[in-house]
Amino acid sequence: MRVDSYLGTFYPESAGDMLELETIRKALKMAGNLFHLHVRGRGPRKEAGLLDGKDYTSYLPLRHATHYDVYIRRNKS
Repeated sequence: MRVDSYLGTFYPESAGDMLELETIRKALKMAGNLFHLHVRGRGPRKEAGLLDGKDYTSYLPLRHATHYDVYIRRNKS
């Protein structure tokens, strides 16, 4: 089960997904400093780790991600 803050999965090779993500970012900027977006890279970690000489167990850099999981969170006041 996903958490309440989960917006969806976006694919960097999809122009439509990237346009939608940019639209969300612009809307959040217009809303002020109330919310922020968390974009988390997902995909194969072993190959990325070998390329960078690191062990990606808890995160994956967006440059290596095959898809992104996007979350929106309210900023703490």
